[in-house]
Amino acid sequence: MRLLPLSATLLLAAAGIPRFFPDASPRRVVRLGFAALFAGLVVMVGALDAGAGPEIVTWPMLLACLGIGALASQLGSVTRVVGPG
Repeated sequence: MRLLPLSATLLLAAAGIPRFFPDASPRRVVRLGFAALFAGLVVMVGALDAGAGPEIVTWPMLLACLGIGALASQLGSVTRVVGPG
């Protein structure tokens, strides 16, 4: 149950970005996704200590999952199918 908000954020970003921003540049979405992922991890590492509770890690993890969802939304745009021939 504790990971449900993270999974929901990732899923909403992965499904919502192509739906609400269909003309967004895949390159820009990937760059912003990496930036959100990096920012979330930096904030979490900076705030993390031995006694850190969920109030410390929740927001940075949500930001990181938003970035992962943005990256996942572009998998179809930046990959290609390699077939015979």
